[in-house]
Amino acid sequence: MSKLLIIIQKLNGLKFTTWKGRKYSMLKRTIFELLFRIIPEDFAIFIGAYIFSNIKFDKKRICISAVLLAIGVFVIRLFPIEYGIHIAINILIIVLLLIFINNFDVLKAISSSFLLIIILQLCELANVFILRIFNVPEELFNKNFLYRYLTGLPSLFLFIFVVYLMYVFKKRGSKKVL
Repeated sequence: MSKLLIIIQKLNGLKFTTWKGRKYSMLKRTIFELLFRIIPEDFAIFIGAYIFSNIKFDKKRICISAVLLAIGVFVIRLFPIEYGIHIAINILIIVLLLIFINNFDVLKAISSSFLLIIILQLCELANVFILRIFNVPEELFNKNFLYRYLTGLPSLFLFIFVVYLMYVFKKRGSKKVL
């Protein structure tokens, strides 16, 4: 049985671990995905937080926060935790980074974090629908990191586009963004 798990692990790119007698699998992320998926997504999250909070961009703080969050996301995915718990931990990290590095007040940090994570999850849900429309088999998502990266690109582009639209609406003088 253990040889079968090793074969599945190698084929699917999944890391199988046990904790208290349960099996958990979290997708491993590669350095490539860290650089070209996680970091751009995190930049969009922090830029979106500035837009939602009507605060002038601080490029240096956004860069520092995005890199720290990316490292946090990368490390959190290595732990044997149930799927979904990592989202709560990521939200906590985003809130803390917004408060302590970007000098947001607590309410703006919490509200913008939750709104952006909801938007991100909706973009990922839209991505699943797009992939199903084009009959992309779900096995491709975990086959290797390149397929996982390519199948995740539509949600990343959609999220960046939504953040850009928020910026455009704000720049046009709208008091409320979306």
